[in-house]
Amino acid sequence: MESEPGFFPSGDDFAFLSAFNIQETEIRIDSIYFLREDGYHFIKLNYDEYGNVSSELRQELKSGAWENKWLTTYTYNQNENMITEFRQRWEVDEWKELSIHTSTYDLLGNQLAQLLQYYEFGELFNSSLYTYTYDSFGNRLSLLSQHWRGEEWQNFSSIINTYNELNKLATAHYQDWDDEAWVDRRMYFYTYDSIGNPLLLMSMSWIFTEWLKTWQYVYNVDEDGNLISQLWQDWDNINGVWENNAQATFTHDDNGNWLTEIRQLWIDGAWQNLVYYIRAFDSQNNLTERKYLFWKNNDWHNGTRVLVDFTLGLVNTQVYQWDGNAWQESTYSEWITIFMGGEHIYADGGISMEFYYTDVTGIEEQSFNIGNETFHSYPNPVTDQINIEINPTWQAESCVIELFNQNGQRVKSLATSPNSKSVIVPIDITGLPPGIYVLKISAGNETSAQKVIISN
Repeated sequence: MESEPGFFPSGDDFAFLSAFNIQETEIRIDSIYFLREDGYHFIKLNYDEYGNVSSELRQELKSGAWENKWLTTYTYNQNENMITEFRQRWEVDEWKELSIHTSTYDLLGNQLAQLLQYYEFGELFNSSLYTYTYDSFGNRLSLLSQHWRGEEWQNFSSIINTYNELNKLATAHYQDWDDEAWVDRRMYFYTYDSIGNPLLLMSMSWIFTEWLKTWQYVYNVDEDGNLISQLWQDWDNINGVWENNAQATFTHDDNGNWLTEIRQLWIDGAWQNLVYYIRAFDSQNNLTERKYLFWKNNDWHNGTRVLVDFTLGLVNTQVYQWDGNAWQESTYSEWITIFMGGEHIYADGGISMEFYYTDVTGIEEQSFNIGNETFHSYPNPVTDQINIEINPTWQAESCVIELFNQNGQRVKSLATSPNSKSVIVPIDITGLPPGIYVLKISAGNETSAQKVIISN
């Protein structure tokens, strides 16, 4: 399965968040249908009034019907930090409690602790506890991992970080708890240029009684900060030299989107081609195609191809395989990545994918004092009823309230009486399809409008 650049282990994961920032755009995932070797899968996300993911439902298609598989629900504190993650699994005909993760934070939003607990026969048990510390800049200084044993927490592992003057990670020191004492395991050393671009990552392992070099990555970036090469070397402890292992080279367009990547292995004193990735973008910096080729008999050969089609609110993807003469729809999963505006949005394995989303750019999500605003609508997104708070100064005249869909068609309309006792007007939107709508209010010669999201 194809991976994102590079093919060197990184340990970085893409976070699954309620809203994904794309420069000045916010994309919110509504639902995802995808096909794998074992059949069709479905993911549905719901959101609270502030735009945070409140639940994630996963289903599988069995015998022509969608069956529940997993359900995760989330809660947040007043600063919108996630405090609980409650997971359930569908068994027979009901949800069974699986686990709950509970987090605490400081006033700056730094995560201080995360408690992992699991359910067994309906009873909740402790599993793991992670505690964190930070410096005054919000950099994470330490991570302590503990496991519940019997009636108490026991140390398991720890990570101690240091940072340079640019607040970039300088060292990461990993230790394991063994025989009532901390034992060194490995260390990472990070080197940067004067503006913070990565130059080197070196790993050392504690072997018996001393630190020994193990491997290193050497990075080369252009004047715009784009990665143009990444070299992987292993340490030859006998001869005391670095030996080449693998390398990747990249090209980018003027917008910083990486277009090509060639991966090579060091074999018998020379670089040998391995794989070649080619990517294409449209004028909006959306990734529309990714092609994988492999090296054989001194030539590049087609392997797989992923085509991505963008329409308003929907991204369709399909994986293809080369049969020697033409591209055919694949029967095997490939890594499918959604890039919009040149930024990573989502990635998962599949043969095809339907990715439904809502662009919530510029939509105010939190409640506020209406002040000089004409009106305020909430919740946003909305599922069944929009509440419209109209500025009292507009209540001297009758108001016409209209709701329009993305095609400009009016789907709701009502009027309020002058000097109405209530400044909050409800509108039932049950039955309207999900999407972006425009809510318009007119009073006399004055008109005001806001965008509203309707979700299932």
